[in-house]
Amino acid sequence: MGSAQAMTENSLPYYPMHLPEDQVDLHVNAQWQLGGQVPNYFTISDIQQQFQNDFDFTNMILSHFNREKIVTLATENLQRLAQYPAHLYQFLSIPVCRFQEPDFVDMHMVRCTGKKPFRQGPVCNDWVWVKTGNSDNYGQLQGHLPGQLKALFIVTNPATGVQYPLALVTMTKVDHSGRLNQQAHGHGLVTVSPRILPSGYWIVGISSLVAMAHIIKDPHRDRWFVNNRIDLWSFNQIY
Repeated sequence: MGSAQAMTENSLPYYPMHLPEDQVDLHVNAQWQLGGQVPNYFTISDIQQQFQNDFDFTNMILSHFNREKIVTLATENLQRLAQYPAHLYQFLSIPVCRFQEPDFVDMHMVRCTGKKPFRQGPVCNDWVWVKTGNSDNYGQLQGHLPGQLKALFIVTNPATGVQYPLALVTMTKVDHSGRLNQQAHGHGLVTVSPRILPSGYWIVGISSLVAMAHIIKDPHRDRWFVNNRIDLWSFNQIY
């Protein structure tokens, strides 16, 4: 769940995707790109106010820097960290290697308006696949979990100018160790359930967001069905 230093193109920050050696030719096309900068958000403290007292946003960012062993920031004072430059964004383009066509990359566009309405309608916070472990984790999900975006933002270290593109995500937990339901009259799908908040809020580097996710709410229980037939990435990843 690493972070990357930003480059800029047409005034928007973008972040190169780390590709296997046999796919380095895709590097020029493979990049995470944030867009739709939200005005009037200039510091971490400004973004924290959007969530009021739901959780300690600044402390969560500090914990992320500790997990990622970013030594220059891991021991920062919380009050100083809260005043670090930060900008909020409303959408992210995620590069996804096309199934069985390694010379092509598809872009999954995900949106995140936080608590603000989207185009005079309700809020729009898309679901994404978050890479959280190795392929042995979570059964059929192979190290991935669905999470719902709550904020997309960049934090800048004022001393070095290094930018850290991050996402606040509400994470799920996998049911039945990620096994498919193959019982009689079963749906044959993996299910996930909500985590208890605030521990269900995670901050991750945007390079951990690997694809758009599609999950379906169970009308009878507090869980979701994972739709692994919505696109070829999901179909190939979850089987």
